[in-house]
Amino acid sequence: MDGYLHNNMKKVKIEYIGKYITTYNSKGFEVSFIVTEEIAQDYEYYTSIGLEYLFEEEVKVSKKYKGVDTDANTEA
Repeated sequence: MDGYLHNNMKKVKIEYIGKYITTYNSKGFEVSFIVTEEIAQDYEYYTSIGLEYLFEEEVKVSKKYKGVDTDANTEA
């Protein structure tokens, strides 16, 4: 990270903050941690080990604007 808050950063779901998570790595070793907002910085790692459910889904919003038709016959 470069020290700036980016809009594309994932957020941890509020219901998991403070929870103790235990998982196992590929060699069978137990990996445990407490969920904090800081784990969002390592989003790619946590999703790669199957913990994508900890993060909010990204909602993309697109706005459509309708132009105003100017009609010469319309009075103001």
